[in-house]
Amino acid sequence: MHTTMMSLRDAEALARDRVSKYCPALASVEPKVTQRQAIPGGHDVPGMVPAAEAQEYIFIFRSEIRTNDGHTLPQIARVVVDRQQGVKKITMSH
Repeated sequence: MHTTMMSLRDAEALARDRVSKYCPALASVEPKVTQRQAIPGGHDVPGMVPAAEAQEYIFIFRSEIRTNDGHTLPQIARVVVDRQQGVKKITMSH
C-alpha cells in the first residue's frame, strides 16, 4: 500500500492555514522551514535533508508587536507537519 507524501508547498499552505486561525497577524509572515527525517531507533535527525527524504517539515513563523508602552513582544508559531498525516503539533507564544 502506497501512501501519498505531501509536498513542501502543500505542507506550508496547511501550516499557514492553521496559523491564520490562531494568530492572523502571522499568516502573512514567511516561515523558516526545517526538514526532519526519522531514523531507526526512534530518533530524529534535524536539519536540511533532501525533500524526498524528509518525513516532517517544521515551519517557524516569527514576528514582533509593539505594545502601547513601547515594549516589543515576539510572536512565534511553530508548526510540525508530517508529510503523511498532516499537522502533528502547533506551539504558539505571543
